[in-house]
Amino acid sequence: MRAVQRLIDLNYLLLLFLGLSLVFTIALSQALLTILLVSTGVLVLLGSHRELVKLPLFYPILLFMALRLLSIVFSENYQISASEWQKWWLPLTYLVVGLNINRLEKAKGMVWVLVVAGGAVGAYATLKYLLLDIERASSTCGAHDTLANYLVFTGCLLFPQIAVNPKPLWRQLKATLILPILSGLLLTFARAAYLTCFVIVGVVGFVKKRELVLVFGALAVVFIVLGVAGPPIIKDRLTLSNPLFSTQRDILWRAGFEVLKEAPPWGHGASSFDFTFPPEYREQLIDKKIGNWHNLYLETVLDSGYLTLLALLWILVRSFRLDLRQYRRKRRADERFLPGLALGKMLTVISLLIMGMFAVVLSDPIISMFFWTILALNASPQRGSASS
Repeated sequence: MRAVQRLIDLNYLLLLFLGLSLVFTIALSQALLTILLVSTGVLVLLGSHRELVKLPLFYPILLFMALRLLSIVFSENYQISASEWQKWWLPLTYLVVGLNINRLEKAKGMVWVLVVAGGAVGAYATLKYLLLDIERASSTCGAHDTLANYLVFTGCLLFPQIAVNPKPLWRQLKATLILPILSGLLLTFARAAYLTCFVIVGVVGFVKKRELVLVFGALAVVFIVLGVAGPPIIKDRLTLSNPLFSTQRDILWRAGFEVLKEAPPWGHGASSFDFTFPPEYREQLIDKKIGNWHNLYLETVLDSGYLTLLALLWILVRSFRLDLRQYRRKRRADERFLPGLALGKMLTVISLLIMGMFAVVLSDPIISMFFWTILALNASPQRGSASS
């Protein structure tokens, strides 16, 4: 139907705007996503429900959301868990993007909007750090960890597209975005993001494009310099003998495993940290404002139970396998975008798995919307072409 396609095209423009605004303003991003959800609901009523259920992660995400819903409704402390309603619906981003970006040309446009936005926010954060008296770089919304995770995911999209292009690194215009993205990331002084970025660049460099090994080497040198002569905020955190090395995650995790011993299989309820963290451990914390377990897997089990963690892992494993199959598929030499996208999505999953060991990554609305957007790119059963 012509009306359906026009609505999809309109939604695509809104999605591009969402991609640009995502890391700059959370209020506008969530407002746009709400509008897109309503519009996508109209598409479903007009007959697009068949395409919706064909999305590869439709059922795993539905299960994940249903289990999270139960952890809110049947929480041991509903008054605290009710705050999770603000985040519970964000995985629906996958359905919105998957249904409306139904051609590879649109996926390509969305990728470059996200990458350019990442370069812009990286440059902004770098200038902000250099010109203002602040300890760590951040964006216009969210703290330093939001910016760090956002730039890591941006790198997951950018580096594979550079790698699949046969042109030398210095002849690719998109390669100029490496500098603002890496500079913004480095100035967040977020070690988990450092480690993840190191892995991403290393994998892409050694597997696909050897020129990126130079970037890998440069990052290694920078990390060593930061550990030896960097500002205290990062030097202390890179020194094994310093108490700040673990940033008290050891205390959080010991407490978490104590709580886990008595946790029911379905969990205590969303935001369980606020009402289950043992007082005797809280007294040991220097930062009394810590509000989560700093581990995605531990938090998921304590909040929503083992089945919810399995549902999340099902999503990640299924997405990775589908993209690995897409990446290995034989195609013409000029068809570069799709294998680059598949590799980027696999790296996004790997990044979440790594960063999830040290932070509750998906609890951040910005990062959650960004993550589900990436997984949904090229998820639609409809196909088009995008060769460069």
